[in-house]
Amino acid sequence: MTLIRALKREDEASWRRLWAGYLAFYKTDLPHGLTDALFERLLTGQPHFAFVAIKDDEMIGFVHCLPHASTWSIDDYCYLEDLYVDPSVRGSGAGRALIEAVYKIAGAYHGSIGIPIMAMSQHAISTISLQP
Repeated sequence: MTLIRALKREDEASWRRLWAGYLAFYKTDLPHGLTDALFERLLTGQPHFAFVAIKDDEMIGFVHCLPHASTWSIDDYCYLEDLYVDPSVRGSGAGRALIEAVYKIAGAYHGSIGIPIMAMSQHAISTISLQP
């Protein structure tokens, strides 16, 4: 069974391992300072927040989100910015569970939810397959 929970400080090494895989997927490098700052923002929930997927005591995925005001609604939206599951466990339902956690928190705390998929690169769109 996969456990979905908020990111914790003690998750840093595992999160960084997955973050490196995510960046490699997009064929990009970021300065260490930016990664350090992102991790701190994710922990504080200002402005981002994060959930992680844990299976057999190992982090296997994460999702990063950004609540924000909307020009189309009085309620805030929640932008799902980054979603990553370790390639060795894709198809296990971890990605779906992470997305469902975002829906739950966004509905509870931010009124409505908007998840713009258009932020994905063409490379991601051509290689992702959603499995039932």
